[in-house]
Amino acid sequence: MAALAPGDTHRRPPRSAGLRRRQGAQGHVHQPRLHPASPTRSLHEPATRYLRAYGPATAQDFAARLAAPKGWAAELFASLAREGLVEEVAFASGRAWLAAGDTAFPDEPPHGLRRLPCFDAHQRRTGRRIALTVEPLARLSAARLRALEEQAERTGAVLGGTVQLTLGEVTVGPHA
Repeated sequence: MAALAPGDTHRRPPRSAGLRRRQGAQGHVHQPRLHPASPTRSLHEPATRYLRAYGPATAQDFAARLAAPKGWAAELFASLAREGLVEEVAFASGRAWLAAGDTAFPDEPPHGLRRLPCFDAHQRRTGRRIALTVEPLARLSAARLRALEEQAERTGAVLGGTVQLTLGEVTVGPHA
């Protein structure tokens, strides 16, 4: 390690640190060298991450999540397919997309319960009271209902309120 010269209060970072040196009013300032992602990658990355989290999904699902035009999302997914970044699969509602290579399913069935905000639940807050409506895809067993109640309590703890849980049709939001 190089010794500091008299009067130096800090060492200059090595060139490999990705910083450039600029003369400022208070002396030398080190700024990061930023390299913006290409416009293509800036679009592809969020779309493939969305599919890894929520897939299989349609381009229309992605558009609804972003409040973006459906045609734009369809073109984006078509370009992702041409580059081999997504795969089209048969799904209950017809055809949908998955991130490339994300087609394997675990051998054991899933366990636990998590709600997906905005698509299977709606919450409304009035002061400390949080009204949470959940629309289950199927009838909940007693164990799943307990798990949902625990998630509702957790939501209340995070938001600093008391949750009133209701099972029923969610009639507001992008999917209603």
